[in-house]
Amino acid sequence: TFRRWQRFGESGAKLIWGEATAVVPDARANPRQLLLSPKTAPSIERLLKATRKAHRDRFGRDDDLLVGLQLTHSGRWSYPRPLIATHLPAVDATKKLSPEHPTLDDTYLDELQERYVEAAVMAAGAGFDFVDIKQCHTYLLNELLASRDRPGRYGGDFEGRTRFVREVFAAIRNRVPALMLATRLNVFDGPPYSGEAGALGEPIVMGASAWGSSADDPLKPDLSEPVRLIGALRELGLRIVNVSMGSPYYNPHIGRPFERAPVDGYRPPEHPLVGVERHFRLTAEVQEAFPDLAVIGTGYSWLRHYAANAGAANVAAGRVSMMGLGRGSLAYPDFAADVVERGAMVGRKSCIGVSYCTALMR
Repeated sequence: TFRRWQRFGESGAKLIWGEATAVVPDARANPRQLLLSPKTAPSIERLLKATRKAHRDRFGRDDDLLVGLQLTHSGRWSYPRPLIATHLPAVDATKKLSPEHPTLDDTYLDELQERYVEAAVMAAGAGFDFVDIKQCHTYLLNELLASRDRPGRYGGDFEGRTRFVREVFAAIRNRVPALMLATRLNVFDGPPYSGEAGALGEPIVMGASAWGSSADDPLKPDLSEPVRLIGALRELGLRIVNVSMGSPYYNPHIGRPFERAPVDGYRPPEHPLVGVERHFRLTAEVQEAFPDLAVIGTGYSWLRHYAANAGAANVAAGRVSMMGLGRGSLAYPDFAADVVERGAMVGRKSCIGVSYCTALMR
């Protein structure tokens, strides 16, 4: 982990969006995921200091570097056991959850709000410039946004489904007003796809429409609610939004376009450029709705060494504020330095597998 963050510091990127860090132990997606707690906070502070030192050592300064930490709860993808906010029949089917599987009650969510706030306070104390309240990829806060059938304070209409994140934003802003607030937000969940190994992926459509999807056609994005939420969070201090979509667990081709399927996954039902274009188009809708908001676009990794060219074109056209490179940066951490020093990314250093790294992990 320290080596990975050191490489981020040496990358030449001027905004480092730190990896998913759980706010409570049972919220981790795997037993090696970072956890921010009073016990681990000193180590995470050392991690941040090492990252900034790596940047200074290579580039001579770090006062122009922003580093944030992503705060998360894995929800139904938590590794000890699934912790769900609501039953989404098509999504439940992918993990074979029975209709009797318990859902988290409002008391749990009330207490979880305070854990997010405490984690943000610790992140600020460690020296991070911003925190990301993660709302993507069907993790808990993203699932709440689609909890139309959930009773109580955190479900039902738009106000109920967005209550958790709005109250967390307000509480963090009240406790640590100098800390910048960000969110990595799904603007389009999309339906699950069949996961038969090697077969062409087919959508599984059942139950209520997903977040960011048209009620008439779940395959069609509808950004009316995501844009409404971003507007509400802007009033509560949102400074940076990273536009994302899909879920790596059941429709990975939407979130990270690829052509080579994981060993146990489906073949994508569309050309990767279709997915790249969807990322660019939906991100542009958000940027056009909020011209003064720092919007980071993703979905670039499949473009390999042309990613920086596409990012530059989108920035020049006003379709995005910044280009983000996530998965591709793990294979090619100094991509930004090469763009600055060489004028381009290097083809032989670029990731060519994209989602296939999941097969290596498995």
